[in-house]
Amino acid sequence: MDQQLSNRIAVLTRLVRKSPSGDLGRTAIMKLVYFLTELRDVPLKYRFSLYSYGPFDSTVLQDVDVATTLGALQSHPVRYPTGVGYSIQPTKGSKDLEAFAEDFLNQHDDDIQWVLSEFGNLNAAELELASTIVYLDREEDDSGLGVDELAKRVHDVKPHFSMDRINSRIQNLKSKHILIAEA
Repeated sequence: MDQQLSNRIAVLTRLVRKSPSGDLGRTAIMKLVYFLTELRDVPLKYRFSLYSYGPFDSTVLQDVDVATTLGALQSHPVRYPTGVGYSIQPTKGSKDLEAFAEDFLNQHDDDIQWVLSEFGNLNAAELELASTIVYLDREEDDSGLGVDELAKRVHDVKPHFSMDRINSRIQNLKSKHILIAEA
């Protein structure tokens, strides 16, 4: 296994192991990894594009599968009122796998802790909304996007979220100095 893959799998494993709930779903992992790469510049070499549930890179899920195959993570289907999801949990071997990328993890442990602190308690829908807001905020090349225009763009992409909910999340992210969009 090359070092880049070892680093990515170790980060995924650490995210799951240190998550507030002790497990994460696939959507949560996807969004937390997006925040690590976009907001904290952790060099994981993922390429996110906007998808149905926000920023997405299929390689993240492939890496989760590799971590599961290697015995660092375990995945169990979970039934929700809206369908089936997955509960991904660390195994006893998760720390062993993390050891293969110890230097990288030590270098980025503060970033992992920050992402979990800021976003680790959000449910999948709130992670979808927050990550879409950040994605669209960062997509604007001239950094001149205003908050109202950002909210409109988010609503165009995610009409199932109310404008009040979008604006509330934008204000929350803005108050934490996460967004570029101007007031």
